[in-house]
Amino acid sequence: MNTGRSCFLLAAAVAAGSFAFGQNIISAKSGLIHYLDGRVLLDEQVLDTKLTTKFPDMKESSVLRTGEGRAEVLLTPGVFVRVGENSSLKMLDNRLASTRIELLNGSALVEVAELLSGNAIHLIYNDSTVSMPKKGLYRFDSDPAGLHVYDGEALVATGDQKIAVKEGRMLAFDGSSTVAKFDKEAGDPLHRWSSRRASYLSLASVSAAHSLHTLGTMWTSGGWRYNPYFGMFTYIPGNGFYRSPFGYSFWSPGAVYQAFYVPRLAYAGGGGGGGGGSRPYFDSNLGYTVNSRGGMASGGGYSGGSVSSAPAASAPAAASPRGGGGSVGRGSSGGGR
Repeated sequence: MNTGRSCFLLAAAVAAGSFAFGQNIISAKSGLIHYLDGRVLLDEQVLDTKLTTKFPDMKESSVLRTGEGRAEVLLTPGVFVRVGENSSLKMLDNRLASTRIELLNGSALVEVAELLSGNAIHLIYNDSTVSMPKKGLYRFDSDPAGLHVYDGEALVATGDQKIAVKEGRMLAFDGSSTVAKFDKEAGDPLHRWSSRRASYLSLASVSAAHSLHTLGTMWTSGGWRYNPYFGMFTYIPGNGFYRSPFGYSFWSPGAVYQAFYVPRLAYAGGGGGGGGGSRPYFDSNLGYTVNSRGGMASGGGYSGGSVSSAPAASAPAAASPRGGGGSVGRGSSGGGR
């Protein structure tokens, strides 16, 4: 292949990538069915698990039902709902300003990365209405019926009662108003699958945010962004970065340079221990692996006066603090159930 043709193909690939990254969800509705794993039906029609460029959405009164399968649905920008096996979810109102979903049976996990101004999320179960006005992670079950708040704070309205349920607390949907503690570390298949989904979305967020930063695209408010290399949408905050309750980071274009340009600390070899060098470790403040102060651990001295930055070779892998690893792939939950 000659040099001219190579340059042409490279330019075409860059242009195509830029166009693909320019695709967003421009919608005033909640309910995009983003990912399927196993048998999932929408209004009793079996859905194809290979969602690539066309994603079905839940209309008002639509019912999403799972058999031996799970589903991830995008609600208002920054809010995900993940539905467990043998569960049913009904869309009552798909407007961003007043999104209302009803758990008919089974289990659902709602992750609120960010709730933009003017948007609202409510989940209904029987005669209880739960609003989630803060970032957090909320679990809903029908058997036994109840709400578990892993992170954030939920407001529950049942008849004349209004109850606040904070992090680490649960409320049974049995007519009582008793709020009790529960073990946040106890997981189950839905929780572990949701953690893996969060890790994949985090990776896609780093890549998509970096594309926005490189292209100089204006991004002033959080929103969904399609990443063609991962074949999925992800969430991009308006500024800074969002740390998922599962331990993964979602980056804004203005902050993503922290993931691609990792500061490297200079070390001066010290006596008594065999020199410096550095060791990789996971920095929970950054959300990815960096080099540690290995020289100090091995007896070397640390020279704090010299700090340099260099671009990373590729986007960092998301950390897996709760064992939710696995490679990114379509139609597979990755790892164990």
